[in-house]
Amino acid sequence: MPLSLDLFAVLFALNRLEISIIQFTLLYSIHQLNLSLIPARPSAFYELLHKSHVAGQFKELRDRGLIEYVDFNPMLTHTVRKVSKCHQLTEKGRKLIASYNYLVKDTQKQAKNA
Repeated sequence: MPLSLDLFAVLFALNRLEISIIQFTLLYSIHQLNLSLIPARPSAFYELLHKSHVAGQFKELRDRGLIEYVDFNPMLTHTVRKVSKCHQLTEKGRKLIASYNYLVKDTQKQAKNA
């Protein structure tokens, strides 16, 4: 978790990218789920936000080209219930996450040097 100064830098960057903190949180969570080979689906976030709000955020992320539908991996049927709509990050979404990681590391480095 970034420090408060890092969080200010992150919020400033997200504001410039015109993406909300909730959208970014969903995007980053999808990224982490994809890295863990867990199918990312909207129902995973129903405990955090209302179902219609989650659906709207996912739709907006798809419209912006940050996430896309992907077929369910049949190799996972022994671990999770098969679902019809899974999501993964697009190249544009991966670049945004990489930019975030760079921003946090750079800000922490600058704060440490100060």
